[in-house]
Amino acid sequence: AIRNPHVDIIGHPTGRLIGSRAGAEIDIDAVARAAAETGTLLEVNAGPERLDLDAPSVRRALELGAKLTIDSDSHHPDNLQWLRLGVLTARRGWARAEDVANTWLLEELLAWIARKKTL
Repeated sequence: AIRNPHVDIIGHPTGRLIGSRAGAEIDIDAVARAAAETGTLLEVNAGPERLDLDAPSVRRALELGAKLTIDSDSHHPDNLQWLRLGVLTARRGWARAEDVANTWLLEELLAWIARKKTL
């Protein structure tokens, strides 16, 4: 999916549900390298039952050059507060603002979109 030109973000990469379903044992190195190569973002899903990617995977993905997005996974406006959990998870993985697409200036985001179209 990362190499598909129509895929911009890989959402909750392991598919875990805390307390009910273990995540897939993905090769985070292979996923992160491919994401870095193709400019595909990896999601930190902030839903409290997911928190996927976890902090160690965030750190490894960043070490390998991948960029992230943090999403609340909200299905109701009250759930938007979950975004804080995603931010904290990303920060535990040593993510900086420049690593997270949600924090980019509009010009940076538009440049990422333009680059992504050429890959």
